[in-house]
Amino acid sequence: MSEKLLETKPLGSSHIEASRSAVHAAASELLGKQESGSSSFEVNLDRRNGNSMGSRKGVTSYWYASAKGLLRRARAPFYRLSGGLRYSQRYYQEQLRTCLAGSKVRSDISDHLGVLFSETVLTRPRLIVELGTRGGESTRALIAAATVCDAKMLSVDIDPAPPLEVPGRERWFFVQSDDVSFGREPDGFESWCAEHELAPEADVIFIDTSHLYQHTRDEIAVWAQRLSPSGVLLFHDTNMQTGLAGRLDGSVAYNGWDNQRGVIRAIEEFLGRNYDEQSFFVDIARGFLVTHRPNCSGFTALRRLAEHAE
Repeated sequence: MSEKLLETKPLGSSHIEASRSAVHAAASELLGKQESGSSSFEVNLDRRNGNSMGSRKGVTSYWYASAKGLLRRARAPFYRLSGGLRYSQRYYQEQLRTCLAGSKVRSDISDHLGVLFSETVLTRPRLIVELGTRGGESTRALIAAATVCDAKMLSVDIDPAPPLEVPGRERWFFVQSDDVSFGREPDGFESWCAEHELAPEADVIFIDTSHLYQHTRDEIAVWAQRLSPSGVLLFHDTNMQTGLAGRLDGSVAYNGWDNQRGVIRAIEEFLGRNYDEQSFFVDIARGFLVTHRPNCSGFTALRRLAEHAE
């Protein structure tokens, strides 16, 4: 069918409003017609000069797309109000689910327990080192990963070990000590590894201790040297500057204090980078693949790459 150019005058505001109302009223009907394959005559409006082109196919698509857009925008507020921007945690892996059965549903690290488990399993470790245990919440996730990977796990803390009775506990060892001194001194980590017939290196090192800049700086200096060639350094509390920890389920925890960017600042210095820890980000620096999650006080992973690439 040939197309004819229709000469029209520019529409006034009253005509535009009337047309807009007609569009809204016809949106649902047009959606139905589009699905059924029926045809209708539409107008493709040239917004710059008010001219229009006749087209059976083109304008049907225009109205259909407009109607879908309107419906999407209408649904958005209801999506937000009904919790559409909130995400819960589910653990389908049996070992992890069993180990976390006694842990808190919501805490300042609850968002990251699944990630802690997956980052560890991905590494296929022989030895996992946890620096700082507190109540043992992260310890549970790491014991689960150690069981899956047939690995040993060592926790180091200046406070006594938390009472844990979970499957795989026989793989877990605890040393009450300052973690920097234990990692640095020959009669510390090296001696422990020799006693357990292991090379003096760890495949996964999880740091969650004082959250202070100088202490974290010292931990990185000592323990990065103990990391295996394909290992990963994991850090919690890399986003504490607001004093609040927002979780993915929409809830908020009070993490108690502003650590003056202590952990993330030590990481920045180690990598020679400047980061916005209140955003999700990825990077490659100093031979590490860096991934960061800002929620729930922040979680940052530094995975050593086989080849240095930036």
